[in-house]
Amino acid sequence: MAYDFSNLKNYLDNKIIGKMAPGVDIAVIYKGDEVFRYTAGYADEENKIKLTKDHLFDIYSATKVITCTAGLIAIEQGLFLPGDPVGWYIPEINDLTYYKTETEIAKNDKVMVIQDLFSMSAGFDYDVGCKEIKELVQKNPNATTEEVIKAFLTRPLRFRPKERYCYSMCHDVLALVIEKASGMRFAEFVKKYIFDPLDMKDAYFHLPESEKHRKSAKYTYNDQTKKYDRRSPENDYFVPTNMYDSGGAGIITNLNEYSKIAYALTHGGVGKNGNKIVSAQSIAHMRTNLLDEQRLKIYHNWSYNNPGYGYGYGVRVKMEKGLTSNFASGEFGWDGAAGFMACFEPELDLAIIYAQHVLNPHNYENHNRIKNFVHLALFD
Repeated sequence: MAYDFSNLKNYLDNKIIGKMAPGVDIAVIYKGDEVFRYTAGYADEENKIKLTKDHLFDIYSATKVITCTAGLIAIEQGLFLPGDPVGWYIPEINDLTYYKTETEIAKNDKVMVIQDLFSMSAGFDYDVGCKEIKELVQKNPNATTEEVIKAFLTRPLRFRPKERYCYSMCHDVLALVIEKASGMRFAEFVKKYIFDPLDMKDAYFHLPESEKHRKSAKYTYNDQTKKYDRRSPENDYFVPTNMYDSGGAGIITNLNEYSKIAYALTHGGVGKNGNKIVSAQSIAHMRTNLLDEQRLKIYHNWSYNNPGYGYGYGVRVKMEKGLTSNFASGEFGWDGAAGFMACFEPELDLAIIYAQHVLNPHNYENHNRIKNFVHLALFD
């Protein structure tokens, strides 16, 4: 059956490409098939290199979907439980302090459990560039995930566990929990239990030198000039060393590969190649809101593009019709700092994946419109 995606294509051509991003790639997977793929614009505008399906992107926080899937796999393997104290795996957690007031620091007296990491309720902030990490990296440019996280843990929490929602380093800390519980480096765990079973050969935590020429150039959108500017240098704020496996923002890949985990998350954990990575029951937990009323209010105030949504195991969870669309289909997913979007709708057998490489990407303006255009093409 042919579907009319002309409205979506026109929106990308006229509103985004050349105005908010030099190039975009989008894939719509419906009933197991890629029913729409549109790759247009430039991977490197200055050098007139056209964007192709094989170009690679920093997907930033869309990494969190994979990290939390890895966490669910670890739970299924019996490596830990959601209610386990994080201090069982990272003893330094037991010595944390927190800001009791803006100026008063006190010892944390609430137990942080692993579910607090999944739900961004542990009390951390997102200061990857804090002086503690910078000082460590200056002394040791090859600092590991464990060393970086332990430097981060010398800082006070913003609040005690479960008291608030705060988008933060929680999933980077979760990556270290997985390392400690499994005895494997986090990147190796993800490769063994997600990338390899799904045949995701073009997904990386650290890009090999031989593949760096395939990475799309990165830009930043300037709100004053209404233009995007080439970003330089390419050193990444979220990945301080080549030995740090960022569970929150570390993966580099493209739509060809991300579509494979998208398929699995919309088909009960089973990839298109027939390999099962996680149970349907775990995916059901993943897309269940974990926030109480107080934390949900904080989430909505922070995440202005998600009215009608809650927050589950590392993903937004559509709970009701909201201001973003007229559709209430049980959608879940997440986005990335350079404009990547992952959207999963199992009840409709639908996944939407979108990529660009522009920081300050105005996700609110674009992602919800893109989702609406896809729904109109498929279901109107």
